[in-house]
Amino acid sequence: MLATTGTGRSHPAGQLLAELIAADGRTKVELWLHPGDAPRLELVQYHWGSGVGWYVQQRLALDADQAASLKAALAGVSLSPAPASRPRAEVDGNVIRLLFGQ
Repeated sequence: MLATTGTGRSHPAGQLLAELIAADGRTKVELWLHPGDAPRLELVQYHWGSGVGWYVQQRLALDADQAASLKAALAGVSLSPAPASRPRAEVDGNVIRLLFGQ
């Protein structure tokens, strides 16, 4: 699962819009906006290496049309995990029995 951190951090080449950190903390993706005559979004994937720290694994640049198409493609998508099924429960006084697989 990815956690989103909106940072708004700036760099001479653009503005950091989000930092998406994987649940295991060993990979992350940064989303950069590069304004100008030909604005583009850039996704930069990092991996964590012991003794090295964060290093760039790959970069993907999207022009304005590609970014709009990606936004439209993701508009109705939900990546939330399916809810966990709960076992049935029986209550007898102060005793609760969980009935798994029944």
